[in-house]
Amino acid sequence: MTIQFQARQTYLMDCLKDKHPKASLDDVSFDRFLGIYHGSLVAVFYGGQYHGVHLDVVREEENEGFVFSYPDGYPILVWKDQKLYTLTEAYGLGILTKDNLTTIYDVYYN
Repeated sequence: MTIQFQARQTYLMDCLKDKHPKASLDDVSFDRFLGIYHGSLVAVFYGGQYHGVHLDVVREEENEGFVFSYPDGYPILVWKDQKLYTLTEAYGLGILTKDNLTTIYDVYYN
C-alpha cells in the first residue's frame, strides 16, 4: 500500500464516513499534493461529492512566520502513521521541520 493510498483511506474513515456512510475511496483525492516529508504526506484533501464548499470564508494558519491562507473546508493536512494533523499540530509535534514548512509554503503558493 502506498502512502498516498493510506492517507486517502484515513481521510475517508476519519473525515467522511461518519456523516456520509456511502462515501468510498473513489471520492477521496488530493486537491493539492504538497509532498512527502520524513514519512508524512502533506496535501489538501478533497472528498468529492461529499466535500463541503465554504470558499467565501478564509482561514489562516501561521507557523514560524509562514502564513498559510485557505478556504474553510480546504485546510492543508498532514498524514502520518494513520493519523491526520493540521500544519500547526504536525509542526508542534516535530513531524514537520521549519525547512519542511519553507518547502510546503513554496509549493503551495507557486
